[in-house]
Amino acid sequence: MLRLFTLATLAFLALPCFAQQPTGQGAVFFDAALFDSDGFMDDAGGNSTLTQSTWSAGLGAEAHLLRRSHFTGTLGAALRLARTEAGFGEEDPDPFSSGFRLQHLDLYARLAGNAVAATAGFILDLGPTDIFLGPDETGEEERNFLNSDAQHAIHLGASGEIPAGGFRFHGALGGFFTLPYTFTSSFPELDNPDVLLTLEGEVDFGDTVLLRGGVSHALGFGHIGLDLAYAVTTEGETITRGPLGPEGEETEFRDTFEGRSLLSVIPYLTIMPAGSPVQVTLAAEAPGGAYTEHVPHGITLLGDNQWKEHLPVSLRVRYGF
Repeated sequence: MLRLFTLATLAFLALPCFAQQPTGQGAVFFDAALFDSDGFMDDAGGNSTLTQSTWSAGLGAEAHLLRRSHFTGTLGAALRLARTEAGFGEEDPDPFSSGFRLQHLDLYARLAGNAVAATAGFILDLGPTDIFLGPDETGEEERNFLNSDAQHAIHLGASGEIPAGGFRFHGALGGFFTLPYTFTSSFPELDNPDVLLTLEGEVDFGDTVLLRGGVSHALGFGHIGLDLAYAVTTEGETITRGPLGPEGEETEFRDTFEGRSLLSVIPYLTIMPAGSPVQVTLAAEAPGGAYTEHVPHGITLLGDNQWKEHLPVSLRVRYGF
């Protein structure tokens, strides 16, 4: 997957694109988003019954530390919080919820020239990993839903744009290469509660490649645009090891996640008042949910083994200085 992405990136960098270098010394930005989706599980009639609602908010800043006539070097960081709630059907009386918690911290460097821009970064996953929290006030086991994929990731990307009159055609290719999450869990033996048995293993939900492109048209107060985003995620795997055999011998179980894909359309409107350093963008887009945090969720057109979105909405505010 990494070799294929490297070849695709080199091909993308060879395109005659013109990336606009950033102005000023840097920027701070904030966004808030909400979306609902239908999940993987189907009932006997073929209708999706697993639903998910996600609320998220992000806060970040970047500084243009290296500026030359032909390129600009930028360092940035963005922190995201998210709350994901999942249930069987929209009227589930007892849905699972992750609570509004940290999801990840994105640390990145970008080099933007007069031809293209390239980005490299590391995404530090900060989401909760404990699903079982212990007994609640009724004595029942309290469960916690994940708000991330629990995996750190390496992010590589390239982007560019071509101006044409009042229009700008732009494109971006990004790859998110996840690091397996390693877990250890202990529980008492059935016949001897004083003896703890330990399970350990790894979870990998797969790597994601994202291709995004579109066009925007300049208005007197900003611009309006339409993007297409196509994300492909490779197969994933869960490996669990533990003393589960009849004589307590080491046993290994493997379970796979199918590859997924999602094609969505993202309309947006950006308002940039003349002479103001503030940009405000309203978009039919939201960042990913619990297991798709690196996939932008627009209005779903096609998908395979992936969450199908309802109407997502996001508000982004950027202040340049």
